[in-house]
Amino acid sequence: DSMRAERDDALKKATAAESALQSRTATYDAAVRKAETDDRERQTQLDSMRAERDDALKKATAAESALRSRTATFDAAVKKAETDDRERQTELDSMRAERDDALKKATAAESALQSRTATYDAA
Repeated sequence: DSMRAERDDALKKATAAESALQSRTATYDAAVRKAETDDRERQTQLDSMRAERDDALKKATAAESALRSRTATFDAAVKKAETDDRERQTELDSMRAERDDALKKATAAESALQSRTATYDAA
């Protein structure tokens, strides 16, 4: 009887230990599944953030390219305007010189005419 009681007691302890082990294993398995789920969710968020970053980088690169293009167009327009302005200034300077020369000639001709007129009047 004593041996049966010891055996029964050992069996109860083994059953209780097995039950506790199964409970801990179930808890561990649930924790692992939750960690795996959380990891997948974090990975999905990370992938989404990377995609957003890549998209923002593409947009920034496109904007920079457009800005460079507009700047080049503006610079070319400014250079052309400056060149046109210099050409107009040169043309204007030339016209002023021609006018000044014509004015000098007209003044000289008027002076010569007055001198001749004075000579004819005296004669």
